[in-house]
Amino acid sequence: MSISVDYDNVHHVNKTEDSKQYSGKTGIVATALLVVVLIIYFCSSLLTPQYPWLVWIKSFCEAASVGAIADWFAVTALFRHPLGIPIPHTAIIARQRDRLARGLGEFIDRNFLSKDVLKRKIIDENAALRVINWTSRHSSTTGLPAIIRKLTGRSLGLLGDRSFLTLINQNPTQLLKNITLSPFAGNILRFLVEADTNQEICAGLIIQLKTLLASNSSTIENFIARKLPWYIPEFIHRPAFHDFLAKVRSEIDAIELDMNHPARQKFSEYLLTLARELETDKSLQERGENIKRMIVTSPVIAKYISLLVHNLHDDLKAQIADESSGLSKALTGLAASFSTNIREDLELQQTLNFWLFDVVSCLGEDSSLNFSYLVQEVFSSWDTKTVVSRIEEQVSNDLQFIRINGTLIGGLVGIALHACQVLVSSNLIVSH
Repeated sequence: MSISVDYDNVHHVNKTEDSKQYSGKTGIVATALLVVVLIIYFCSSLLTPQYPWLVWIKSFCEAASVGAIADWFAVTALFRHPLGIPIPHTAIIARQRDRLARGLGEFIDRNFLSKDVLKRKIIDENAALRVINWTSRHSSTTGLPAIIRKLTGRSLGLLGDRSFLTLINQNPTQLLKNITLSPFAGNILRFLVEADTNQEICAGLIIQLKTLLASNSSTIENFIARKLPWYIPEFIHRPAFHDFLAKVRSEIDAIELDMNHPARQKFSEYLLTLARELETDKSLQERGENIKRMIVTSPVIAKYISLLVHNLHDDLKAQIADESSGLSKALTGLAASFSTNIREDLELQQTLNFWLFDVVSCLGEDSSLNFSYLVQEVFSSWDTKTVVSRIEEQVSNDLQFIRINGTLIGGLVGIALHACQVLVSSNLIVSH
């Protein structure tokens, strides 16, 4: 039993855990800072009568604690009720989940998938060339060749899947059941003759016949010699056979060179006659149905197909995993050729850009593929706690820094206000 690990998902989980730990530490710092300014505030309040200058520290800590508590309330109110108290206009994300999902989806549709944006990013900025240049900057283990090998390897996984093998076995079987084999073969044969493909068939047969005569002339001669009467001597039948064989070869050469040779015409007529008989002859149709029935019901053929696909899957998978194999080298060469052609052909770049723009914009316009609805559907499938936690883990750290900044800025505002108060008091004393 093999165990596969999704390393990308593991990496994402590790990043999420690291983010939670970091934001948790920042939250502890923000809370500790609030506790410290509160302690200093109470201590300075008690000691101010003895040490008047502590009023400045008191003012700083007083305003800092107010700022920290206000920011803590605001940050907490985004995700949940502060201290569990259902205060109005708190737990905003939890209460407005559907509206946020709808707004996010519409934002993506309007700002990322509009035709103007797609045209600028795909056509005007030459997306095809940018992708090729990006892949060229990477090594053979991370660039376009690696991507092609990875996609090919992942696609080969289908060949090893049992349900896919069942589909491969069932579909041809079902197709054969719905076809009357003999007329179908007759139609194909008629098409080949009418498309003049029979000339290529005839040329192939001539080559095979010439090869057969060249490699088996002595065997044919011995076979004929055994069939002749015993009283015909060898010195008579041997020259006669060689003369006959030379005339046969000469006639074959004439048929090969002359496209209008009567033998070629006879061959075409024979094929048309055979096609007509396959289409109309009941006995041939019955024989064809018997052959089809044998193919459909034969467990040996089904087993052979499964074994063939399985062996093909294992062989291709091994070759893709080996960068020195012929298949891997072929894929690497294909990727290099593909990249070079796109980089050097401006017309091809524009063709690919317009095709990509047309596909993406068409998907965006299709109401059944509405991205706004897709985002809403995904959000709706999550429970409220999941939505809150996933958003919080992305922004929580920054929100904790808002609490820290609120504490410090609040303290500085407190000092500024106290300074203004001192200045006003001084002016009043002087005026009196």
